Amino acid sequence: MKEDFKNVLQASVQKQWDEVRRAMSAFTYFDGLDEVARREGCIVAKMKSYEANETLLGDGVGVANFVYFVLSGRCQMIESLQVTVTTRLGKNYYALYDPYVPKEESEQDFDTKYFGAYTKNNREGQDSITHESAEGSSRSIMKTSTSNTRRDSTKVIKLASDERTESVPSTSADEEIIRRSKISVDFNIPSDSKSQELLRPSLQRSQRESVRLSVIPEDVQAGLRPPPNTRTYFMQVCQLNPGSSFGFGENMRDRRIVALTPVNCMLLPMIWLLQRNTANIWSRIQHYLEKKIPNKKQLFKEFVAARRWQEFREQLVEDVVARSNTVNWTSVHDVPYSIRMEEMLDI
Repeated sequence: MKEDFKNVLQASVQKQWDEVRRAMSAFTYFDGLDEVARREGCIVAKMKSYEANETLLGDGVGVANFVYFVLSGRCQMIESLQVTVTTRLGKNYYALYDPYVPKEESEQDFDTKYFGAYTKNNREGQDSITHESAEGSSRSIMKTSTSNTRRDSTKVIKLASDERTESVPSTSADEEIIRRSKISVDFNIPSDSKSQELLRPSLQRSQRESVRLSVIPEDVQAGLRPPPNTRTYFMQVCQLNPGSSFGFGENMRDRRIVALTPVNCMLLPMIWLLQRNTANIWSRIQHYLEKKIPNKKQLFKEFVAARRWQEFREQLVEDVVARSNTVNWTSVHDVPYSIRMEEMLDI
C-alpha cells in the first residue's frame, strides 16, 4: 500500500533515485530527456562500485547488455597479445599469432588468388565438359544394354506363358507369378554398370559397425594450436577517466577493463538507451571508440617498436661502457631495488 511504501521503502528508494539523478546530470547525453524518461532511467539504472585491480568488464565478468558510465576513479583497458618469438643470428624476430586476423596480401598473393583462380576455373570447366561427354556416352551404353536385357526377358516370359496356355489354362495365380517375374526383370541392373555398393544392408543392426566422423578438419584443428615458442603479453590500450563510457558493443575480444583506483559506475540498459537515441548519439559514440582505440595490429607494431628501442638502448650502453677505460666502482647494489625489478621482469 502507499502508506506502507512511504513508511518502509520511500527513504531508501528516494536516496537511490537522487543518486542516479545526480549521476545522469553529470553527463550531457541526458540533458534532452524529460521528467518521465529520467524517472524511468532512475528505475532501470544500477550503481556499482569496484575496488582497485578489479575487473569491470571482460573475461566473462560484467553485466551483459549494459553501458558503463564512469563517475569517479580511473580504469584501464588491457589487451593480451600472443607473440611468436624467433631468434636468428642473435637477434629476436617477433610475429603476431592470431588466427582471427587475416594476413596482409602482397601483389604476388593477389595474382595467385584471383588470376590463378581464373585459370583454375577454366581448366575445371574444360574437365567438366569432357567428363559430361564421357558420362553421356556411358549412359547411352547402359541404356542399350538395359533395353536388350528387357527384350530378352520379355521374350522368355512370352514363350513361357505361351507354353503354359497350350498345356494348362491360365489362372489368376499364374498371372500373379508372371507379373512378379516381369517386375523383377525390369528392375534388374546389369553387372557391368558403374554402380558401387556403399553399405551392405543387414537385418541385424547390432552387426553393423558405427562410424564417427569429426566435424572440424584436422588441418583447421592444427591451425588453431599456437606454436611452441608463443608468449603472451599484456598491453595497456587506453585509460578511462571520470566522464568516460564503454560497453556500447565495441570490440572486446582479448580485452578487459581493470580498475586502477576505486571506481564508481552507473550502468544503464542498452535497449533503454537505444529507445532514446537522440541524433543517433550512442551509435556515434560506439563508432568513435572503435576508431580511436587501437586494434591488435597497431598494438603489435607499438610492441615491436618498444622492443627494438630497448635492444638499441642496451646495446648503446654496452658499447659506451666497453670504450671507457676508467674504473667504475659502482655495483648493481647501488641501483635502487625498484628499478632493478623493472629491468629484471619482462613486462
